[in-house]
Amino acid sequence: MNMKMKKILLMSGGFDSLLLSYQTRFVITDYIYLQYGQKFLQQEKAVLLKWIQHTKKAIQYCEIPKLKQIDGMFFGRNLQFMLFLREKYLNQNIVVYFGNNATDTYSDNSFEYMMRLEKIINDSYPHMAMRIICPLANLAKDQIVMDYYRTLLYTNYGIEPYYCDSGKPEPCGKCHSCMVMKNILKRSAKL
Repeated sequence: MNMKMKKILLMSGGFDSLLLSYQTRFVITDYIYLQYGQKFLQQEKAVLLKWIQHTKKAIQYCEIPKLKQIDGMFFGRNLQFMLFLREKYLNQNIVVYFGNNATDTYSDNSFEYMMRLEKIINDSYPHMAMRIICPLANLAKDQIVMDYYRTLLYTNYGIEPYYCDSGKPEPCGKCHSCMVMKNILKRSAKL
């Protein structure tokens, strides 16, 4: 078995994956964007097009079965993401860099959940390895946002993330993600 591992970053148009794409720019071999029924698909693709133009790297766009949104959340999406990646890279050892954070409200986004998921997938596919690495797991979302903007100050990595759940071209200011962002910006203004 070839022990060389593909290093994959799950991309989105959000702060977490854009910060990770900068931090891991010298190690990632494959960038993947998964379409799963999100309303903000066009906005994320617009952000990623700017990212592609800036970095000159390619993103693989993959569609998976649509998930239903319940109370603004897609439950079970990370399980589906990881199973998709395991099947896509069948017979290959892979490392998946995943942009979760300590204050995420998705129940399947915690570091502990991702480690359990890694074990279940590796037990189910014993002849190949999958590692899930969560470099931002100990950081609160506001720290990630501040780190991202700090990165923008010192580099020419000037890509504005999309964070609204509404799918409208401009953030609506009322959804869960917009409220989180308002609170982050209020707190960071006090620093």
